[in-house]
Amino acid sequence: MYDTRLYQEHLNRVSRSFAKSIEMLDDPLRHYVALSYLLCRMIDTIEDEKQLSKEQQKLAFEKLKAALNSPERKSYFLKLIRALPWSESAEKALMMDSPIFIDDFHRLPLPIKNHIRELSFQMMDGMWHFLNQSEKGKIQIRDHNDLNTYCFFVAGVVGECLTKMVANMEERWGKTKGLVAKSHAFGLFLQKVNILKDQWKDEKEGRFFVPNRKEVYQNLLGHARDSYDYICSIPSAQKAYKVFCLSAFLLGLQTIKRLDHQQVEKNVKVPRLKMVQLFMNLEGFANSNHKLTEYIEENFPEILRIQRPIRMDYQGVQAILNA
Repeated sequence: MYDTRLYQEHLNRVSRSFAKSIEMLDDPLRHYVALSYLLCRMIDTIEDEKQLSKEQQKLAFEKLKAALNSPERKSYFLKLIRALPWSESAEKALMMDSPIFIDDFHRLPLPIKNHIRELSFQMMDGMWHFLNQSEKGKIQIRDHNDLNTYCFFVAGVVGECLTKMVANMEERWGKTKGLVAKSHAFGLFLQKVNILKDQWKDEKEGRFFVPNRKEVYQNLLGHARDSYDYICSIPSAQKAYKVFCLSAFLLGLQTIKRLDHQQVEKNVKVPRLKMVQLFMNLEGFANSNHKLTEYIEENFPEILRIQRPIRMDYQGVQAILNA
């Protein structure tokens, strides 16, 4: 058993939208996804904390890896976390409760634990690569291949981990051709939506993720097509997972509808009424791919016109993982 109340408190603090989506899942998948998300948020906090030096960030990643490899190493990670300077935030509270989540991680079934460990290690390796290349805390993405590589490590690996966890329950689905590549695209789609939405804010804080706004948007549409195909492929027996994916996907589509290609500083938040309407339709879309297709055709027809989405080049990913 795990403390659902504690999990929900932290999820509500660090991401209300994901907290709501995760609530749609059934246990044990709800537990697996919530724990994965909170571990990823811990990793993200180490990357984002401006009071940490590169050396402190690297050490924190190393200690967290050790704690996920062996529960006996948890105390060393906690000792470091308590000694490091953290900005007062919901993320700091999450870091202080990290021993609880590390203990829960080590109680997971072995296949699930392996999937989450692989996700966490790859995310830390990728984040450290870009942090180590940064100058004075400023991250500069050079071109679109560079952006795809960054997005793979912060989001593509999440899509792959989710797919592998569900595939433990749906083995035939897990062997579907091209499924892993589409799960990466699903993660890249959601990440690039946020990158375009937050470009002005990120650049004020020294994170330059957008080499060419128009090119990122066009590439985003290809990821949206792969994401649509991915969601349509989810077996009917995993309806709760399909609803979970749809909530993020449709919110992402509504967000890009509000993006301006030129004016970066713009409020693109989806209105509350529109979000309520979307969430009311999730069950119907999950029950019928035909209804989902009709909705996409009516609201985002350009996505369905894409026949062969451009897939990412994994050379940059392999170079980092092999370093």
